[in-house]
Amino acid sequence: NGRFIVSVAPKQQARFERMMRDTPIDCIGTVTEDQLIRMKFTRGKHQISLSVQDAKTSYESRFLHY
Repeated sequence: NGRFIVSVAPKQQARFERMMRDTPIDCIGTVTEDQLIRMKFTRGKHQISLSVQDAKTSYESRFLHY
């Protein structure tokens, strides 16, 4: 059981949702110009906020020994 985070251009959102219609998906955030990742989980509040660089560093650190 795994998860993926994908970035979809706003103009392509409806198309993406149609393509994924048989897969459970949800929009959890929006890409902005400020280089931050913000994820919303309850009542529209930002529950996670971190820099793109911190997210990249964290992701890459999982593969250091492979």
